[in-house]
Amino acid sequence: MTQQKPINWAMIADMPEQGREAELVAFFNGIASLSEDSRRGVLKDMIQASIVLPPEKEKGLTKSRMKSWVKMDREKAKGVAASYEAVMNKMPGDVAFKRISAVRAIAKDLSPEEVDVIRILQPGVLDAEEKFLNVSRGVQSEKKSRWAFWKK
Repeated sequence: MTQQKPINWAMIADMPEQGREAELVAFFNGIASLSEDSRRGVLKDMIQASIVLPPEKEKGLTKSRMKSWVKMDREKAKGVAASYEAVMNKMPGDVAFKRISAVRAIAKDLSPEEVDVIRILQPGVLDAEEKFLNVSRGVQSEKKSRWAFWKK
């Protein structure tokens, strides 16, 4: 098992956007080769360190994380994103809600191509946005009620 050196997430959050993205691409490429358990441990540390940052710094780090995954080799990015999802699924609800809110807000500033990649890497996050928007707009789901299954 490769030992991952501790990362100063506050320092990375203070970097200019391009430098932060380059740092995160290197970080995620580095952890892509770790075992699943090790990768999840490193990502858990990242998540816990980022949620205590001031909101604007956390948002900047989230945006850079998303953009760095877009820049990575797709298979490596899928593995890292899946591990990130697994860790995030074990976080408290308020952390998950904050993350989905941030990702939705950031996705509005990304190119359609970048959003498409994020949808592939983290399908549940942006799909949650569409479901939320449809509910808040009063759009009916295409799901049919099951109670009247005999009616077609």
